[in-house]
Amino acid sequence: SIRVDTEQTLVGPSHEEREKRLVACACYSLFVLASLGTRVTAQSPAAIPRIDSLFTSWIAPDAPGCAVGVYEGDRIAYARGYGLANVEHGVPITSQTVFRIGGLSKQFTAFAIVLLAQDGKLALDDPARKYVPEVPEFAGTPITIRHLLNHTAGLREFYPSQVGRLTGAVGGDVDSTRRILDYLSHQTSLNFPTGSRFTYSNTNFTVAGEIVRRVSRQTLPVFALERIFGPLGMTHSGYMSPQAIVPRHATAYLSSGSAWMLGEPSNEVDDGPGNANSTVEDLVHWNANLVTHRIGGESARAMLIQRARATNGDSIPYALGLQRGTFRGQDVIGHQTRFWGYQASFLHFPAFGAGVAVLCNRPAPDSPTALARSVATAAWPTQFAPEAAPLAPSALISPAPFAGVYFDSTTRMLFQLGVSGDTVGPLSGRNAPHRTRSLQERLGVHLSAVAGRDDHRKAADRDELIAIYRAGHVGASREPMDADASGSRTLRREVLQH
Repeated sequence: SIRVDTEQTLVGPSHEEREKRLVACACYSLFVLASLGTRVTAQSPAAIPRIDSLFTSWIAPDAPGCAVGVYEGDRIAYARGYGLANVEHGVPITSQTVFRIGGLSKQFTAFAIVLLAQDGKLALDDPARKYVPEVPEFAGTPITIRHLLNHTAGLREFYPSQVGRLTGAVGGDVDSTRRILDYLSHQTSLNFPTGSRFTYSNTNFTVAGEIVRRVSRQTLPVFALERIFGPLGMTHSGYMSPQAIVPRHATAYLSSGSAWMLGEPSNEVDDGPGNANSTVEDLVHWNANLVTHRIGGESARAMLIQRARATNGDSIPYALGLQRGTFRGQDVIGHQTRFWGYQASFLHFPAFGAGVAVLCNRPAPDSPTALARSVATAAWPTQFAPEAAPLAPSALISPAPFAGVYFDSTTRMLFQLGVSGDTVGPLSGRNAPHRTRSLQERLGVHLSAVAGRDDHRKAADRDELIAIYRAGHVGASREPMDADASGSRTLRREVLQH
């Protein structure tokens, strides 16, 4: 059922609102229980084994795994599950398995805002304080709704409880909208001047979700069900509490040596940044809407995918709840997440209306986006430019000097980089050595886009990190989704050149 969280409701719901929520819960339960036929086709017979090998090479039949969906417009070209949705009971993953999609939720939160803008109830360039006065009136440029949705507001990351820990909150405490807005209301400064740069912060979408509630007078789960998921036929999708009982739901796991342990986000009930669930069968309808614009029309799509620009004119690799970039010659729109044991990526290729979704209930050996890109190149090999040739070993230096703990002077947070083979990537900060290094001193670039993620659940994607390194070394602006990687290995090596 759809979560109804009275704690995060700052103004108590009316009797009418309670009735609407109960109707939404009942409708969603009926949607989830509806039977959908499995639709499995393929662009060519050769594509199926190529796609399957990307998962069967590392997912054992008795372990957690992933579901994959390959879309051509409104058609599922291929969909399959690998591994188990529930290890304890041996329940297999199928194309109808429901996963928490974490940060992929942001595109639906942003789309809800866009629909309200089309309704004339708000404007993207309205000040956020107009609707959520808990947002402080900081010096400088006012924070607009658009700044929130493209992560240029400068708001600090409070989720999950990074600032809350300083107030005495513990791991079991609930990260609710009420709590996060309370943290926000006491802030006296920003990470950076509003609009001047991009830094991913879930706090932005906490505020955005609350704007939807206060403007529409419906909770985000109810609004999204009535205006997005229901009309699109996404019958297994919705914003839900981590405590909700959801049919066909995948349990999340993390590895502990050779065993598995539960990796469920049980205390994060803030809808806007990442509380949606979906399936690979449902996401074909979202891919189709990016082609046909059935809900919202072309104007809504244009608003949703317009890249942001910093105040100095630089293009930013983010639109409204969606990343923008290129991959091997193709424009790509999408998002990824690493959310406790859940990992997911959704990619849409507008030039030929295709898309890929990868939803997992365990960590993958590479980033979710790298996995989704590999699926895309396996499904449509002729649509992409040849991958870059790997660098000769003689062009490389040892990655060892890049290991260490780094301090980001903008966000004032630490993160640790570790080395494994030819890969440099962020590690958990819990076991970090007691030393710091200047970002500029070591790499000559500012890595705040990945700072502040001090545990494995929020560790930045390695390819994003390396793409940012690469930007500093070549002196050009390159976005995470521009990483050419089939791709990722070449980028990891390239950064280690003299």
